[in-house]
Amino acid sequence: MRTTNFLSSKFFKNILLIGQIFSILTFSACEVGLGSAVDTEPPKVAIALPEADTIIRESFVMKGSCSDETGIKSVEISLKNTKTGEVYPEANKTYSATISEDKKSWEYTVQPISVNSETKETSYLILDGTYEATVTATDTAGRKTSTSTVFTIDNTAPILILTRPSTKGQIDTSNIDTYGQDFSISGQAADDNSISKLVVTIFDENDVEKTQVELSNVPPTIDLSVAKFGEDAYKKIYGESEEDGTKYFYCQIEIFDEAVHV
Repeated sequence: MRTTNFLSSKFFKNILLIGQIFSILTFSACEVGLGSAVDTEPPKVAIALPEADTIIRESFVMKGSCSDETGIKSVEISLKNTKTGEVYPEANKTYSATISEDKKSWEYTVQPISVNSETKETSYLILDGTYEATVTATDTAGRKTSTSTVFTIDNTAPILILTRPSTKGQIDTSNIDTYGQDFSISGQAADDNSISKLVVTIFDENDVEKTQVELSNVPPTIDLSVAKFGEDAYKKIYGESEEDGTKYFYCQIEIFDEAVHV
């Protein structure tokens, strides 16, 4: 009986020892840490377009990059007028950007104006002004990151008032240019932003285009020479000599501000 008891005790000790080794091996095989499914970092987001301080007209695209270790859930955009504080689309609401399939970029088209296809009337959905755009990315764990940029929306055309030349159909015979005089224009220009250029197109009395001249760096008070005597543009308008006789011309003037379509 003693021998049997001794063997039984040894047998149970061996079982216990094997169990301890198995437990150690099992524990060693477990992955220590939070695991790859746990999101510990906030998302990243950046704005590529529009560039900061751009002056924009009509609809425009906002887009940029985004990334996160587990995935981007949403990218939201809001615009705040830096002067009035007015927010678009409205308080506590945002524009929802489209996220690419690979979750690495976002894009949204802003529509500041709406044109009625029948009446051609323009409605201002976002008023002209300088705006701070805030873009917020949210990842699948609910973490958020925001970034911002500033740009100007300008959908109001500049104003041009001319004192020279006179309006078509109202020819002032006391102030007719003679051959040898520069063809110049005078007046006032106004816009919330700077004037970028004037485009002057000259037609003869039969509505045939003679030439077109572009003038840049236009000041608010305009006194600019369109065609100087002896230049090619001047010859296209007036001919080669004063012996060509009296001619009548009119011009179409287009004025542009610095707002661009992006």
